[in-house]
Amino acid sequence: SKFPPGYLEEDKSYQVVAVAISFIVINTLATGFRAWARRIQNGKLMASDYLMPISLVFNIGICICLLLGAKWGVGRHVVAVPMEDLIHFTYLVYYGMAAIYIMAVTFSKLAIIDLYLHLFIDTPSRYISYMMGFIIIGSAISNFVTVMAQCRPFASAVLYNPKADGYCHNIHAHFTWASLPNIVTDFVMMILPIPLVLKLHQPWQVKLGIWMTFLVGSVGIITAIIRLIQFYTYGWDKENADPTWVSNIIFTWTCVEPGVYHLAACSVTLRPLIAWIVFESPVSSILSRSRLLSGKS
Repeated sequence: SKFPPGYLEEDKSYQVVAVAISFIVINTLATGFRAWARRIQNGKLMASDYLMPISLVFNIGICICLLLGAKWGVGRHVVAVPMEDLIHFTYLVYYGMAAIYIMAVTFSKLAIIDLYLHLFIDTPSRYISYMMGFIIIGSAISNFVTVMAQCRPFASAVLYNPKADGYCHNIHAHFTWASLPNIVTDFVMMILPIPLVLKLHQPWQVKLGIWMTFLVGSVGIITAIIRLIQFYTYGWDKENADPTWVSNIIFTWTCVEPGVYHLAACSVTLRPLIAWIVFESPVSSILSRSRLLSGKS
């Protein structure tokens, strides 16, 4: 055999399965906690209250793509994957997962923009927020159209099917640089609240805490950069690439990035829930009694 012993049996698919299940659970819980916090706040419904459940649906869709990928060859060497599974794998990568990824990122980022528009009252900040929203929507539309039109005919995406005939544009380049608009808008969204926070008549510790809350909303910039690096490093277009094997890493970060965006969009609204738990819930009473008892002892 031209392959070393155990090569064809190597399987890392359990890693993407673990990531998928983890993010389904975490994002579902985060969305539930966000809804709870909004109910405690008892405010008017915001656009983000509708955007976040949609974001959750697409994030779960990404996780389902990971589970399907594990079934169709992700985490195994391409020579060990049956042709039928490779055909499913390529359709999943080039169409299903790519389209769902775009939507998952878009809705959670728009939810954060909606929060900014409710907080900012100065005209420049609102204009910049609207501009970021238009860029996010425009990027989503252009990326979605590019994904749907990337191969002509449609079956040409099945790069491992010898019967496929047609043309595809540079799919890997598009997948690699699709995160770049996310990085740019994240950077702007990270620095945009700074003037507002500096104008507050509060101690610097309070100002720092408020800005850190905004900073959490832009934490997706880290995962966007990591995803870009992973695509550039482990791309399918590399010489002697093993597409299904390296897709273990690529699938993981394509799930983590929108998942982190969703968690960030949820976390910036959790302060009412945290305050209720600390000061008003039964848990706060138990903590108070324990402090009193420890003080007496």
